[in-house]
Amino acid sequence: MTFVGGGVSGVEGFGELLSLATSLQKSYPELSPAELNFHLVEARDRILPEVSDRPGRWVVRSLEKRGARVHLNAELLSARNGHVVLSTGAEFDSELIVWTVGNGANPMVRSHSDLPIDQSGMLVVRADLRVGTDAAPVPDAWGAGDDAAVPELTTVPTPVPTAVPPGVPVHA
Repeated sequence: MTFVGGGVSGVEGFGELLSLATSLQKSYPELSPAELNFHLVEARDRILPEVSDRPGRWVVRSLEKRGARVHLNAELLSARNGHVVLSTGAEFDSELIVWTVGNGANPMVRSHSDLPIDQSGMLVVRADLRVGTDAAPVPDAWGAGDDAAVPELTTVPTPVPTAVPPGVPVHA
């Protein structure tokens, strides 16, 4: 089984199916652990971008300890007839491929505007959703949604991000 996308949805679905498969081995001893091949593919250098690095690294270690293979910095190049090819050169067969890649920034923002963008192509916005930084604001420009890299202001760690992240109203 292969999940492509290491965000909350991908990691949660992947972890649940991994848990189900490993628990079924107790009831069905004819299932060989060698038959259970679980791959999580993420294009970035970490999973769970919604949380800080430390919990993401812990989840990777936990999944790998349970027999999963986590492919970071890897993009899916091909998935024909159940044969998966990754940009890292890794290849494997998979009977189930689940696509959980999230929304991304609109390439128009990155390629066809002079607005400030971050390293992932998202619009740089302040906590009040004004475009730019405190030192270099863009007058009369606001950003929100999938294109906006809104800074994280939470100081109290939460175990899991909310399904619908709380936001600030956008108005002048």
